[in-house]
Amino acid sequence: MEPKPAFLGPHVASAFQEASVIEAYPYRAPYPESLFQKLAELLTGSSRAVLDVGTGPGDVARRLAPYVERVDAVDWSAGMIALGQQLPGGGDPRIHWIQGRIEEVTLAPPYGLITAGESLHWMDWGVVLSRFATLPAAERKHIHFIHLNHTNRAGIAGTAERKRVEEAGCGVAAAGERTAL
Repeated sequence: MEPKPAFLGPHVASAFQEASVIEAYPYRAPYPESLFQKLAELLTGSSRAVLDVGTGPGDVARRLAPYVERVDAVDWSAGMIALGQQLPGGGDPRIHWIQGRIEEVTLAPPYGLITAGESLHWMDWGVVLSRFATLPAAERKHIHFIHLNHTNRAGIAGTAERKRVEEAGCGVAAAGERTAL
């Protein structure tokens, strides 16, 4: 696998632990409600638990919780988790806030859905994708990366990163591909 660009390294990702970034986060454009209805429809297996990696303040976790039995919301920024707990839906007992790096935390599978909303590019791709690859095939098909932006080489056909995602049994949306919401 090719190395991640330096601007996606831990020194830049650590900005998500800074108070000014955390304070500004609620001003990001929200995901449409139809996204959460669509994600809930993807829960077709026996597990109605969701793993939301790189949850930040839980933009996905908080709004998906009403549709599921449990959301394990993982983020390495304690400040982001604290913010998420204060925002609407953040106190929902179905959300289990987990502070730590997805590469290292203890998880509680099985998961019927795994989401990474605009966050995968900050993680250690080799570790995270290897971790997902160890999940049973039935769980791997329920991994959905909500946004693969231009900084994530897994979104580029023919790259080693894309091949690794696909070999792990996960899908990647093609550039410009959209799911009707």
